[in-house]
Amino acid sequence: MPEEYGGLGLDILYAAVNWEEQSYAGTTGPGWALHSEIVMPYILHYGTEEQKMKYLPGSCDGSLIGGMCMSEPGAGTDVMGMGTTAKLNDDGTKYILNGTKMWITNGTVDGSTTGDIFLVYAKTGNGRGM
Repeated sequence: MPEEYGGLGLDILYAAVNWEEQSYAGTTGPGWALHSEIVMPYILHYGTEEQKMKYLPGSCDGSLIGGMCMSEPGAGTDVMGMGTTAKLNDDGTKYILNGTKMWITNGTVDGSTTGDIFLVYAKTGNGRGM
């Protein structure tokens, strides 16, 4: 993650060493690889500058935990088979989500608390890749 958003500016090799050391130590807790290598890069590459400043520093210092909502009943992780949709509201300012998700990664961190930022996979159109 770039330093301007609270990261160390390091590459994936640093993260891989970190994952390996966590496995040796038998640490448990949030899915850090998903948090750091999927959720945060999505925000970095597709978020607005306002979203980056709001979510990335806390994601870097650990005060915010990211998660992912992809799996659906009947489709699993097959995103082409998912049914959840996201449609713009009438004034075009917000998306309305409609669907069901299961197995939310980092949805429950310790059985009582949940993650803070979630990527929700949803179709925004009728075509492939939407």
